[in-house]
Amino acid sequence: MQSKRLFSLLMLAGLLMASLSPLLVNAKGVPVSLNLSKNFRNLIIQGERSEIVACMVASNRYFKNAPDFAEMRWLDSTSQTALMHEKEVDHHLTRIIALHAEAIPNTNTFFKPWTPVKIECIQVDEGDPQVKVAVAIEAK
Repeated sequence: MQSKRLFSLLMLAGLLMASLSPLLVNAKGVPVSLNLSKNFRNLIIQGERSEIVACMVASNRYFKNAPDFAEMRWLDSTSQTALMHEKEVDHHLTRIIALHAEAIPNTNTFFKPWTPVKIECIQVDEGDPQVKVAVAIEAK
């Protein structure tokens, strides 16, 4: 009788672990670099300017093909700290959006640390943003 009870408890514990294992894997098994894919639709719904979101999307495309960088990830504060400047020159509206992120440079070294980068998007007359990336120089 006691062995049946022990067997039932072990079966119950096994079922519990089997049902919780997907949650545990998803909680601990997500790589850090998945910060690359922000939910851009939610940013717009939350009131973020569409120009900033367009720059973030264009930056993602840039980094997928960038020869100088292996990976990129957004900071949690990227959309809140974005700076946008608008100016009109010869009847053309130009927006310059500055964002901050982190990237891993493509180098031949074994240890490749995340490096702060400054992303600048130039958008003329609602066209596709042109992306420029520079390694951010940290003040010491």
